[in-house]
Amino acid sequence: MPDTITPNDSMPKPSVLAAVSALRQAQEVQASQSIRKSLQQLVELQELHSFLQPETSLQERLDSLQDWLATHGFIGLNKLKFVAGLPEGAGVVAKEDIQQDSVICRVPSDLIMSTESAREHPSFKSLLLTGYASLRAIPPLLLAMFLLYEALKPAASPSFWKPYIDSLPKDFSLPLYWEEAHWEEMAGTGMMMKAIADFRTYLRHYLTLYEIFANSSSPLVPPGVFTWHLFRWAVSAVLTRQNTIPVRLELLSKDGKAAAGRQSGPELAWCLIPGFDLFNHEEGEATNVTRAPKAVNEGQQIYIAYGNRSNFENLTVTGFTTYPRTLPSDLQRLLSVRRRALLDVMGFAEGPFFVDLHRPPLRDNSSKLMSFVRVFVATKEELERDEIGISTKVKRVRAIVSRMTTTSAMGEANERRAVEWIRGRLALLRRGWTSTIADDTRVLEELERCAPGERNSTWRIRRDIVFVRRTEKQVVEEVEKEVEELLAKKG
Repeated sequence: MPDTITPNDSMPKPSVLAAVSALRQAQEVQASQSIRKSLQQLVELQELHSFLQPETSLQERLDSLQDWLATHGFIGLNKLKFVAGLPEGAGVVAKEDIQQDSVICRVPSDLIMSTESAREHPSFKSLLLTGYASLRAIPPLLLAMFLLYEALKPAASPSFWKPYIDSLPKDFSLPLYWEEAHWEEMAGTGMMMKAIADFRTYLRHYLTLYEIFANSSSPLVPPGVFTWHLFRWAVSAVLTRQNTIPVRLELLSKDGKAAAGRQSGPELAWCLIPGFDLFNHEEGEATNVTRAPKAVNEGQQIYIAYGNRSNFENLTVTGFTTYPRTLPSDLQRLLSVRRRALLDVMGFAEGPFFVDLHRPPLRDNSSKLMSFVRVFVATKEELERDEIGISTKVKRVRAIVSRMTTTSAMGEANERRAVEWIRGRLALLRRGWTSTIADDTRVLEELERCAPGERNSTWRIRRDIVFVRRTEKQVVEEVEKEVEELLAKKG
């Protein structure tokens, strides 16, 4: 298992190329089981890089990170200590009593690894312009590839960020790491389609990048090193730890050189912030993370709130669920696209998209979903109402959007059809369930009885999937009650 890149790494093995080709074909026919089988065959042909098997303990790597941060001006280390072995894995513990709203840390900007760092790197400018230009429009993928590029630098000329990169987890519980049994646990849920879509998207990017590197005379990452294990590690590290910062991006000419004096307006760059991303999440309002959200005693862990994410977002992006929570406000469902022009104006993404069904009341907590459904079930007459006498197309569209986002503004008949559509969708979801709330609760109770030594990544993935699966059923049952009450009132 090499820990440095050798000349042989630049030559892809014929067996690996054949496996990549088979996986590409499976992707094209979109057969999930065939895709996962072909991926497993590819993984068996690829060596596990020693980077993913560190010889030092996590605590030793966190200590090295802390020393590196101190050397480069990180403020707050007199109050904080990075600690391994916590329930969440690693985290930040107070070295002294900390008062609410006091400054807990500040990170110098030159320690931040960002999509801007990648765009400014000569090798990445070339890749963005001539190799895989769509990377520019996919911030998490761009940052993941830059992270991987830095992680694979040889020991003789290591990355500036090496202590930080070494401290990152080496495995995760995102869908990119799910095994066949985990996918089976998700079967029958409304969230299954979104999880599959995310998995296929990143797999497609991996295959495209592999083929680019295999056909390049000087690849950014040699194909012999560019394994699925390393790719999913880099993507998962970015998804679970990313933040955004405002930047002005340098505009490039076609030859990859800076266009003189040209910069974009302020944009948000995805970034990894060393030390800062070790604070774990606790329920609450999103906080100013440079200040303590509440008083913390010496020896206690310091938490921050990551923001109001659904449990499905937490499961597939951050790799955890807020556990336990009585009734999370999430249910994702793939919806068909109709009335495309109007929906675009209303802010719905192109192609298949997902909207949230939150807990009751529907009109308050699921306003985006209700707006979509009103468009979905509207008649031609309802869409054209009030357009007579409106002079411009823009004003006509605004009039329609205003009606769609206002309760009953489309009329009682439209509102009833919208609620009935919701009822039908809930019935479809219910028919897909392969377990009951009681079944899921029993599984969760059994998992909680496992000894600490048995609580590995596989245990954690299963617990979170079953938890989110149960909450979907709880949300459906509550919304079903509200729907029946609404329809009864309307007679």
